[in-house]
Amino acid sequence: MVSTLYSLNLKTLVWTQLSPPIGFSGSREVPPPQARYFHSACAWGETKLVIFGGEGYHSSSSSTTTSSDTETSITEEPAPALQTLDDLHIYNVEERKWEEVGQVKVRDGLERPKPRYAHLGVVCTGEEEVEIDGEVRKREKSSLMIMGGQDIRNTCASLHFFISISHSR
Repeated sequence: MVSTLYSLNLKTLVWTQLSPPIGFSGSREVPPPQARYFHSACAWGETKLVIFGGEGYHSSSSSTTTSSDTETSITEEPAPALQTLDDLHIYNVEERKWEEVGQVKVRDGLERPKPRYAHLGVVCTGEEEVEIDGEVRKREKSSLMIMGGQDIRNTCASLHFFISISHSR
């Protein structure tokens, strides 16, 4: 499991680490997503990368075990618990930084995707007509389509969901 993001220059065949930036202090910047695997990573236009779900670890509190033979207390660090994720992250390739996502909206009549890994994802972009100040205008609207995947118990997750990602571009 890793939380780093790299770019390969196809002309020079040189890899560059994009995230977290070297010397990342975390101050005043959106932090990179937690380490994960089996997530989806989808291109959004020419400048964005959308990351959804996957498997990651979360830490549990330490436990204390008392041995009856020695009457001593031993504090054990439990192994991190594996969890299935349902978070959404957007990386701006041009600015080389993670963007604040905010509240993810789900289209009317559909439910929020359950945490999943080993799924497929694609960003679909189209136009919609909206009325602004009495004038009908067209604006771009994008959606992330998630298909398949599994939950933490390795059962098949639902077939598809649409998540509206009307994020400023």
